[in-house]
Amino acid sequence: MPPTYTIGLDFGTNSVRALVLDLMSGEENASETASYPSGENGVLLDERNPHLARQYPGDYLISMTEAVQKAMASAKKRGITAEQLSGIGV
Repeated sequence: MPPTYTIGLDFGTNSVRALVLDLMSGEENASETASYPSGENGVLLDERNPHLARQYPGDYLISMTEAVQKAMASAKKRGITAEQLSGIGV
């Protein structure tokens, strides 16, 4: 049976990380991050209320796409193809 992999995503305060993992061994084969493009380090501040901080939801899609593409480019260098992916975990 050929190796099977999955992508795991971790959405943090300032960036998203994409991991390519071997499902049989749990080995991490690639890991890449992409920062959120909006605001200050991904956080939108409000001068009128210093206790308020927001994030732009569209940044999640933009940065997720970038992180996954970068992780798959790294995984490809190790011989892993998109056809070997069985799923994605968010």
